[in-house]
Amino acid sequence: MLDIVNLIQPKKEAIKEGLSFPLEIYPELIQNYINEMEIGLGYPSDYTSAAILYALSIAIGNTRRIELKQDFTSGANIFLITIGRPGANKSRPFKKVLSPISDIDYKNYMEYKKELLYYETEKAKSNEDRDPDLKKPECINYLLNDFTTEVLAHQLSINKRGLGVFVDEILGWLKNINRYSSGSSEEMYLSLWSGMDLKVNRMSKEQLNVKNPFASIAGTIQPMKLKNAFKGKEENGLTDRILFIYPEEIKANTWNEENIDISLHDDWCNMLGDLYRKLDFGIDRFGGNEPQLVKMSTDARKRVIQWQNDNESKLINDDEESQSIGAKMQDYLLRFCLILHVSEWINGNADEFLMSLDTAEKAIKLTEYFTAQALKVRDLIYSNTDSLSSLSKDKQDLYNELPSPFQLSDGILHAEKKGISKSTAKRFFNSEKYFSKMSHGIYQKVLN
Repeated sequence: MLDIVNLIQPKKEAIKEGLSFPLEIYPELIQNYINEMEIGLGYPSDYTSAAILYALSIAIGNTRRIELKQDFTSGANIFLITIGRPGANKSRPFKKVLSPISDIDYKNYMEYKKELLYYETEKAKSNEDRDPDLKKPECINYLLNDFTTEVLAHQLSINKRGLGVFVDEILGWLKNINRYSSGSSEEMYLSLWSGMDLKVNRMSKEQLNVKNPFASIAGTIQPMKLKNAFKGKEENGLTDRILFIYPEEIKANTWNEENIDISLHDDWCNMLGDLYRKLDFGIDRFGGNEPQLVKMSTDARKRVIQWQNDNESKLINDDEESQSIGAKMQDYLLRFCLILHVSEWINGNADEFLMSLDTAEKAIKLTEYFTAQALKVRDLIYSNTDSLSSLSKDKQDLYNELPSPFQLSDGILHAEKKGISKSTAKRFFNSEKYFSKMSHGIYQKVLN
């Protein structure tokens, strides 16, 4: 078997670049919203930016595809995970940003309850008095968070637009992937990422055939839990299909007296609502729904092809794992083109069905950001010293700077220079996970 640890040594230059989410890819209104959330609510801009990307993906759903050339198209679905320590505000931006979609789901649910009451009332009547067109209603969801794979498959069969799966602590979802059907669930998610037609056969239920299923998946996780969850997943490519956001450093989540500009959240809600109202399907030759195609301008298409060719030539002499990351990012480039184009169009900055060169450049910048993040996460998953990743940045720096062995008094001086109090430093030095006490006042680092 290949020596994964040595094979996937991160490219330090690539990791150092692109570690902050490039806010400039978004229209000005979205940029202002992200900045307002950080100033007023303390939501890190990288996490809010991720939630925005995810929400736009769901709102587009199956209504649009981007066309590079004839018979070469891509949808907008993404798999995304944000990484950070406990209390880093990973989840709250998703709740805030996804609230307009949650509201749509709630309205659908209330309408479903009315229809269900009517159905049950009519069903109780005699055949002569019953509504002849009576049919049991279905509740369509655009967001799921607690479900089985069979429920997901059923929702995809009745919801042609598609949906989002958001799992706050996504470790549970990862553990449950193979809980059913001895591995077939994992294959189902891999197929969903690729947009392959979905067929679900169960002995106790009728077969489900879903053409062009759309599902975007997102969640949050802590660094060490991610390492444990993903190590060993390189064989099926699951890791490479996921976009990771792992900020270099997240400030402490301190409260302040700043109030947010409510109008910016209202603008975001209106924007997302407009996408659900204005984005509609085309009609195929059988009278069914099909996505409408967004084409690229000549310059945009040439730029995207040029980037792919340049990227592919760089990957030829690279290791297999980096090649796998690069291949998936080429797929994501087209998905980003579509998502960013629609965000420009709904803000009045683009033709509905023609993507510009400027949008292509922004999609490339986003792709390169996520490539750098993927390399960073690969380093986390496969390195031998990544236990430090669960520490705050100041403690990581302290640990790396301390000699081994060291005297307690020297360690405290090092800590205080970094703003770490004496009591906090002592508790840190007494952690057996990171240090061993050799004798009175003398400590040694456990990790090399």
